[in-house]
Amino acid sequence: QQQQQQQQQQQQQQHEQASPKVRLGVGVKPSSAQPAKLDGGCRSVLRDILRERPVRCVYNERGERHEVVLSMEDALPVAQRSDAVQEFQDVLRAHWLKASGRSKEEAASELRRAAGWVMRCWQMVPEAVPRPHDVPPYIAEYELTMLRG
Repeated sequence: QQQQQQQQQQQQQQHEQASPKVRLGVGVKPSSAQPAKLDGGCRSVLRDILRERPVRCVYNERGERHEVVLSMEDALPVAQRSDAVQEFQDVLRAHWLKASGRSKEEAASELRRAAGWVMRCWQMVPEAVPRPHDVPPYIAEYELTMLRG
């Protein structure tokens, strides 16, 4: 078991050495931001990406530090959504399907919801659907604007 742990640590170290570390400028104040230049570091990152070598990236989001390894061979990440966000998006999507001429049964099938749920959504005014705190106001406004078309 110790030997297996040592092998895993060695593999992790090799992977870290093979993956250059990039710091993304998230949260940089506009006054201190400088235009991006293709300096030696950026060129090496681009070269690694083009060679399809994995690249380690570090970024900050909502005060949390995240570190990811990006590779051209990896699948795109799937966004994690709360149930409230999924519900909000499904209600808006149900209204869009109605506006597109879909029947109640077709909309229910596409949304993988019950036909009764679709009918309840269609009786609501889209603007009256409560926005979950997970959805930023500008995203909700954009989706409602797209729905109004």
